Amino acid sequence: MIVQFDDILIKNNILIHGGKIELEKNRIYAVLGANGVGKTLLLKRLFQECLNNDCCASYIEQDNDCMIKKCSLLENIAMTKDQNICEKAKELVKKYNLEYLLQHNATELSGGEKRIICLLRAIFQQAEIIFVDEPTNDLDYNMVKKVQDIFLDIQKYCTIVMITHDDRMEEVATDIWTIKDQNVVCDKNKNIILLKKISKKCLAGGHNDLFLKNILFFDVSSIVILFIMSLLCIYMLYTYLPSQNQVLSYVADNEIQVFIPDSEIGNALLTEGAIPISAVSCFDDTLTKKEQLNILNSCLEMSKVQPINFGLDQLDCQENKKFELEYYDLKNSVYYSTLEYFKTYYGNEQSNYFDTSEYFLLDQITKEDGLAFSIEAFEKCRLKMLEETEGLLECSFVVLCLDKSEDFISFIQKGNLNKIINGNFYIRSNETIEFYNQIMSFQGNRMLIINMMVFGVFFLLISSLSYYVLLFANRKKLMCYKNIGKKKNTAIQIIQGKYNNTKIKLIMLIGVLVVTLVLLVWKGNPVLIGAYMNVLVFTFLLRLDSKIRKQIGKRFVEKVWDWRYR
Repeated sequence: MIVQFDDILIKNNILIHGGKIELEKNRIYAVLGANGVGKTLLLKRLFQECLNNDCCASYIEQDNDCMIKKCSLLENIAMTKDQNICEKAKELVKKYNLEYLLQHNATELSGGEKRIICLLRAIFQQAEIIFVDEPTNDLDYNMVKKVQDIFLDIQKYCTIVMITHDDRMEEVATDIWTIKDQNVVCDKNKNIILLKKISKKCLAGGHNDLFLKNILFFDVSSIVILFIMSLLCIYMLYTYLPSQNQVLSYVADNEIQVFIPDSEIGNALLTEGAIPISAVSCFDDTLTKKEQLNILNSCLEMSKVQPINFGLDQLDCQENKKFELEYYDLKNSVYYSTLEYFKTYYGNEQSNYFDTSEYFLLDQITKEDGLAFSIEAFEKCRLKMLEETEGLLECSFVVLCLDKSEDFISFIQKGNLNKIINGNFYIRSNETIEFYNQIMSFQGNRMLIINMMVFGVFFLLISSLSYYVLLFANRKKLMCYKNIGKKKNTAIQIIQGKYNNTKIKLIMLIGVLVVTLVLLVWKGNPVLIGAYMNVLVFTFLLRLDSKIRKQIGKRFVEKVWDWRYR
């Protein structure tokens, strides 16, 4: 659209010579010029000419009082009291996330908020051309960014002509008009030529990008923090490996040991594969490892507060062989081992420790020391021990030998342990050992990752804080760089190139990976998933640190380049 206008006069003095201006669709025009050259008069004249040519146009004055105080904000936008139309206006407000303004009336708004309402009014009228006089007057930083986003959005279906002294609004403009010597000049191309001349001058020996990069402070704190984080990652891996490489001893396939945890001989037979009897509910395929671990920990805590109780002879195992290995003398507080009596009367020597899996695999077995074990002889020895002690004895340790057709899961499902399930007893078998190995591996992996993530959060906080302090120390250098006419995007690239620490992070990552592989080979278990997950989390933290630093640097430079920054 071509708009023709006559000379703009004030008191018979020409401010702007008449002429023709072409307004293209989907453009944003910025009118620049010193105070008093007639920018507002030009904007009003163009608006009037558009109206004379039956063009749908809207004008937003510089004055913030263009509000109908007796009407609601939606009515101010829609310019009607029709509820259906007001609902459509409400959708427009929500589109730009400005619905919080609707909680107030026109008299409660600030000057900047009133300008936003006037802008929404112009948009809602679906004008082909919107004329705005100083759109960023009385607006804070966030609201200016909002106006920029709105302009770029409505540019898709209308043309915007604005007067501005705000260089931030020039960034969204597609065309720039400048009023010079009483004429409207489109000097966008001249600006580009001027920037090229300045760039050539800088490259010829003046200011350049390397100057800023070289005078910025060296980032020593970041290197120290990265080194400490690498050592911490290796240390946690080193403390994690022993628990994962531990291999628990197994018992006979058909053997189940049940005992009181405070028994001295019971403790000798006990390994980490023993769990509280109340925890047999963990053997459920539908439970996750986390749920199984929670049940186990709950049972372990409960066993700590339970009183010591005896009476293992209440165990119902009529279909299986039961060997009562240990008794507790309630009167004298002494433990008696049936195997010790057995070896005293039927063996060559007495021992303080017996591996039950070597005795109860078969009905009869011959040991290296010549001891022949039989069920009949063992039962005879047990009765003889009870007769000789003449004390108040309670069984505290038994070994069950299951039938060959029965496994551990079916045994506990039959309810054979119901009579002692609530007591302070422990159970041990190959199944509990395997279960405990899996749970400890899961817990070790989880604790390693959790600890790494917790330390990683502290690492990111300290790294971000030290980086911000470093940028703050460089603020005067950035201000000087700004004052010679450099663009903020160039400054952002220099900051990121100086402080991204890509090479250092890569060296640290390779070092952690090499140490991890060496430790795994040294410990003889090169396939521990937790160790590789540790390296993966370390890699993620380094990557996240780079992204956070990138955003901090960008925001800091943008703040320095903001015209309000001091």
